[in-house]
Amino acid sequence: MIKRILTTAVAGVTLAAGTFLGLGTAAAPAHATTCPSGTWNAETLGKPAAVAPGMDGVALYRNYNDGVFSLRMSTPRRVDAYWGSITTDGTLRYRKARTERGDYVRQVAPNKVVFRMLNFGAIDGLDFGAVCGSHITVHLGVWHHELPTAHILLGSAGTHPTTNPFTETKA
Repeated sequence: MIKRILTTAVAGVTLAAGTFLGLGTAAAPAHATTCPSGTWNAETLGKPAAVAPGMDGVALYRNYNDGVFSLRMSTPRRVDAYWGSITTDGTLRYRKARTERGDYVRQVAPNKVVFRMLNFGAIDGLDFGAVCGSHITVHLGVWHHELPTAHILLGSAGTHPTTNPFTETKA
């Protein structure tokens, strides 16, 4: 009985997150005849252990294999200004997660979101997904510089991308 309740609760949370972002059972955009099949790169699956207030940098991960990415950032310093963009070949859906007053997040095109977030040591971020997309490209910076890849964590293993910007693809 408890196992069934927990399974139902987890499925409901996953469905709610996907539906909220428009990633659940949403129809393909009018311009698309079919959506790309496949699964996202396993490198981003699972939350890195280092994601906590005061971490030094940005993490990109997926809690479940459902196509909803989480981008989280924090700083051990008094303040850092993180900035970036997320683009896809599909339609981008997003929601703010733990942002503060003055943080800037805008969808500038159906397939692109830009942001600037002042971080004071807590966790700021976005949840997003690509409807009918086969790849996402993430470009990250801090203050007036690109964020070094050593300060970008991917998935539960906490690996670093080889470049910034970097692209995650469906296999």
